[in-house]
Parts: sequence; structure tokens; C-alpha cells
Amino acid sequence: MRPKIKAAKIYIKQWVILKPYQNHAPTDNYYLALSNQIRAAIRETEMDREILRFMEEETLGELCCFIASYLEDLVSETNIWNTFVQLHYKAYGKYLPFYDTAKYDVGEINLQDIQFLIWYFMQAINEEVVFVPTNLYMTAVAHKIMGVLEEAWEYAPENELLKNTYAIEPDEKDFYKARHLMDILLLKTYLFYPDTAAKFQLELLDLVQENQDDTNVIGKMNELRTGFVHKTRTRLMGLNGQEWAAALMGDESPLSKAFQEMSPRVFGFFYYKGQDETSVFLEHIATERKVNLTKKSFDHYGDLSKKDTVIMIGMAAWRGEWWFSGVWVNDVGSPSLIQDEKQSLKSKALFNFMEDHSVDEGILKKQEKQFLKINGNSLIAFLKEGQLSEFVQAFMKASAEAEGVEPRRIQVPTKDPESPVIVFFNPKKGLEMVSGCLSAFPDKDNPFFDLEECTDDTIELLFTPDFSVELAYYCVENYRHLIPFLNGEEGDLYVNHFDFLMRFWKGNDYFAAPYITYQT
Repeated sequence: MRPKIKAAKIYIKQWVILKPYQNHAPTDNYYLALSNQIRAAIRETEMDREILRFMEEETLGELCCFIASYLEDLVSETNIWNTFVQLHYKAYGKYLPFYDTAKYDVGEINLQDIQFLIWYFMQAINEEVVFVPTNLYMTAVAHKIMGVLEEAWEYAPENELLKNTYAIEPDEKDFYKARHLMDILLLKTYLFYPDTAAKFQLELLDLVQENQDDTNVIGKMNELRTGFVHKTRTRLMGLNGQEWAAALMGDESPLSKAFQEMSPRVFGFFYYKGQDETSVFLEHIATERKVNLTKKSFDHYGDLSKKDTVIMIGMAAWRGEWWFSGVWVNDVGSPSLIQDEKQSLKSKALFNFMEDHSVDEGILKKQEKQFLKINGNSLIAFLKEGQLSEFVQAFMKASAEAEGVEPRRIQVPTKDPESPVIVFFNPKKGLEMVSGCLSAFPDKDNPFFDLEECTDDTIELLFTPDFSVELAYYCVENYRHLIPFLNGEEGDLYVNHFDFLMRFWKGNDYFAAPYITYQT
């Protein structure tokens, strides 16, 4: 019999790293002790050997704090976990993925919660491994931890400091207080500690290392944080900070609507056009869109005087006004910059969220029809790189003829003429050209399919952010029963919760609006 691993003691610094406040709460010592009890319970199962294959002892301590924080959240009624549960129920008609929730008590501790939290934590910090949510060692550990939490449930104290940290006035008008709540949710909330909080720390570390000698490194750090808080989506439900804040407020709250209507943050180059008592008038260079920036948010309006000065600035719309958000730099214009901006597709798309996408959808429908016409009524083609140019030109010609316009020639780069490639017509994005994962498609017209590589290619296609949501869906909908990995109990588990997993793995791509890849 192998000797048990001696569990390392968990210290207060590991506990507070999951908390959204600076000072210690009176209840911190209680929950720290609970975290150590959870660690001891895991040791008793002898399953910590298995868990420690995928994380360091210190990280296992953080997992214990993470689960103790779940109990603290329920007891303190901070509503973080319950918000996720209700969002999942609203989307899928059950409280959690993977597990039977026919017997589930909302607002109380549940075995299924603990099973899910262990899977989620381990999966979030180990992107290179795919964990089965129902595997035996996670289930055994969850049962043991459940016993600890059941004993603590009746006497665990409320953390008033934690609850107050998430408090915000129901009619809050200040954008920065709203953004602060988004910041706390994504970067300082236990539920997202292994996800967005960890991701931000890695990005911050990279930025600091790359800019060690830059005197403006603090400004770059602030810009990184602001941009991250506005745009980053969580693995759970694929929501961003404002969407989590809206859900936390509840559907009946007027503030929930305000969060839902907050615009994405824009960051780009603008002409200064003037100002009055309340606003600074700006014009986006690439789109000529006019923006009135409220002076309530921008103390530097006195530094602007010369019309058509080019500034770089970030902002977001909140309660019908544009608010400064991030950093700004004055007088950055040059003829070459202005020319580049006017030609930049990325800059031209900056305000796309304000546009009607029905036109794009109509064009994509027409293009899809032509793709099917030239490709034997299939949305996917398996080619060699050397065949790409001819195929794409045929598609462009067919699309142009359908529109009654002259076809444009598209230059298709080729590295290796013999290298296999997938051409997929994505109904939301147009042409996609993909190298890799060819054995995830056991199609009769796929000469590159290799059964021995099928499982690895399917896992890479489905469970990495490198391939589109639509291509993953196309694979499952058309080839599921021909792919060994997607058959049996494990396959059923993934297929039955496929949409949840797409949100989990694909990030921002899941919610991408329709856009045109190639315009005839």
C-alpha cells in the first residue's frame, strides 16, 4: 500500500487571493480553516495523487479555497454561483451540465455543484488535457468534500464585507462604478479565479516583461486591464463583464437593463472637432462616425484646442452617453497614419456593433448558395494547397455572376502545394481555410482521413479555440456517428452538452456577429 501524501497547509495568502477586497474580513479565518479541512478530506480519498498529476500542491490548495468560497458565496448570499445556475437553467432547461439535476436544491449545497466545480477548475487551468466531467476520481473527491460542507453548512458565518463589495446602487448613473463591478466580477471573483483572473495575470506578466524599460508601462498596464474587462468572456456561459453584471442584478432591476445596453468599448483614432459645456466632439477617422464624449468622464478637455488634431482614445456608451474608458494620447496624427486608418478593415469595423447585420446575412446566404453549386452541394471541400487558388476563383466568379458584377481576383497564399487543407463555407463568416484536423471529418470525399488520427483531430477541433464554432458544429452534426470519440457514454456526454462546451472552449468566437470574409 502506498503511503498517503501529506497535505501542505493552506495559508491566508492563498485564501485572500480569491477575494475581491483588500482588508481581511472577520470570517476569513473560519473559511481558511474550512479550506484546510477540504484539503484533508481530499487526502483521505487518496485521490490527491491523481489530482497532483495536473497541478502543483499550491494550486490544489487554491482549489480547496475555491470550493470553500462556493460555500461562503451561498451562505453570504452574494449570488455568484446562483446566477450561473439560473443562467444555465434559462439556456438549457437544467441547472448544471453533465449531471442529473432532477434532485437539486437551488441556493443550497449540492453534490453536483462540487463535482462541476472540481471539473471546471481543473479544466480551466489545463487547456492541453480534456477531462471527463464524470470520471471516478473527481466523483470520489466530490463525495468526500460534500461531507465536509454538510457539517459546515448550518454554522458557517456570513461574510458581510464580501456581500457589500458587490453592492451597487439600483439606479447608479456613474459609468466608472458600473465598470468597477465588471472588474471585480472578472478579476476578483472566486468563480472566475481559474479562468479570466488567471488569464489576465498571464497577460499582465507578459506585458511587464516585454516593457521593462518602457517609462509608460503603467499606462500600458491600465489599458490592458480596461480592455480586458470590457471584452473578455468567461468560459462559463461565454459571457462578458457587463453581461455577468446584468445577470447578477436580476431581470427586474433597471440597472440590469443599463448593463445590457452598455456598448462594447471602442479604442481608435479620432479627429478632435470641438467642444461645448458638456461634451467633446470627436470624429472617427476610418468611419467618419461622430461621437460626443461627455466631459463628466474626461478631465483633459482643456488640452484640446486645435480642430482636426488626431487623438487616440478608448470609450464606451453608458446610459446614452459616451464615457472615456482606458487611456488617451494627444496629437498622434501623421499623413501615413491617417491613410492607413482609412484603409484599415479592422478600424472600419470598430463600430460594427451599431450596424444592421441583416445585409451581411443576405450576402452570406447568396454566397452559400454559390458555394454549394460549385462544390457538389456540400459546405466543405478537402483540397491540396495547390488547388486552392483555382477553387477560390471559381467561387468568386460564381458569386459575382449571381450578383451581376465583375469578379475580383483573390490572391491565395500557398506554402506547400501538396499540403492538405479544408475549405469550409461558414454560414456566419464566409470562406474558411483550415490546415489541420482533417481526420476529424470521415467524409467519403476526404482523401486525407486517417482513422488513427481521428480522435486527436476531433478533440483539437472541438476543444481548442483555434477552429470556429460553426466548423465544430458541422463536424458533429454530419459525422458524429462515424467518429469513435463521439460514440458511447463519453461521446453522448459531450454531444448532449455541446453548446455549453462551445461557449467554454471557443470564447469570443461563439458570439461573433455575421460578417463578410470576401466581397464580390
